[in-house]
Amino acid sequence: MSALRPEASDAPMRIALVTSRYWPSFGGIQSHVQALAENLAAGGHQVTVLTHDLDGDDPVEETINGVDVVRFLPIVPSEHLLISPALGAHLRASTWSYDLVHVHGYHDSAAAMVMKHWAGPYVFTPHFHGSSASRIRSMLHVPYRRVARRVVQRAGQMICVTRSEREAFVRWFPTAAGRTHVISNGVEVDRLRNAPMRAPEPDGRRTILCAGRLEAYKRVDEVIDAMVHLRTGFVLEVCGDGPERAALEAHAIDLGLADSVRFRGRVSDIELASAIRSAAAVVSMSEHEAQGIVLLEAAAAGTPSVASGIPAHLDVAETTGAVSIVSPDASAADLAAVVTRAADGPRPRAGVLAWSEVAEQTERVYRQVLCPEVTSEGVTLGIEEGVVRTG
Repeated sequence: MSALRPEASDAPMRIALVTSRYWPSFGGIQSHVQALAENLAAGGHQVTVLTHDLDGDDPVEETINGVDVVRFLPIVPSEHLLISPALGAHLRASTWSYDLVHVHGYHDSAAAMVMKHWAGPYVFTPHFHGSSASRIRSMLHVPYRRVARRVVQRAGQMICVTRSEREAFVRWFPTAAGRTHVISNGVEVDRLRNAPMRAPEPDGRRTILCAGRLEAYKRVDEVIDAMVHLRTGFVLEVCGDGPERAALEAHAIDLGLADSVRFRGRVSDIELASAIRSAAAVVSMSEHEAQGIVLLEAAAAGTPSVASGIPAHLDVAETTGAVSIVSPDASAADLAAVVTRAADGPRPRAGVLAWSEVAEQTERVYRQVLCPEVTSEGVTLGIEEGVVRTG
């Protein structure tokens, strides 16, 4: 293994990002890892993403936007329990190939694979919820916590995306307290602020937007329920795909909302940016998140948002001032009232971290792991406060 010398602490690094899923798979962690990888590569580092081939038809190795992507077939094809001996073998054989590994996802198998098979230093970003929307996965948390303690013990540093996530993670793993930083997710600020505005609806109704993977815990059905009270003034647009899509489409039809709820499936980055910037309000009623990325994107675009009062959303509301919080148990009528007030209010003006800034702060954590001697010079000062820049 090749560790960087303190006197060469500005040298390019060879970084492996390990994640259970990567583009073209869709989801919050996938988007996070892709943005971080591409911005680290743009900063001059040699970046490789090690991930799974979920369908068996992706290229085994390819380069995407300057990032080398290597995919491994899992022997267990479960969506939430991907295990690949080939990935483990690659990590064991790559002692001299990478300076550092950065593994993502507490709720998947990737961190355990790195802990078991990688002999070098690693950074761990848990994207920690503390629970799971799946009952079976929630039950697995109990035995897995023993494995996770070893993951935490071996990690050089850990990164959470919000203060509330860090607080929850440290409650579960107290030994992580002195090695766990907070670095917010970033957004593509220029893309969001410069996205083209869409033409208004012919009938004058305004658009409400839900965006993300369509899982049960995202509770898009509750936003659809609220459309019963909002249909005369608004259209709900749902961007994203996932296992709940068919059920949600049927639910909208059952409520007589076929002309008021539109399912667009996955859209391009520029289409999503345009939808966010053009919306009257963005809504997320998710039950749990490490951080509400779509809320950050809305704040960057100057679009008000409405969100359930979970800790991650409360963090974004506090730091951006651009989020109206509603109780997770709010009735459809109450949710509709909050959405209307948000849409009728002023467009927010909030600053958030760009992904290039996130990459710079993350690089500083890498340097601390590889060159601990430089910490006396304050290399990591300010990272714990690098959540969101407001104003």
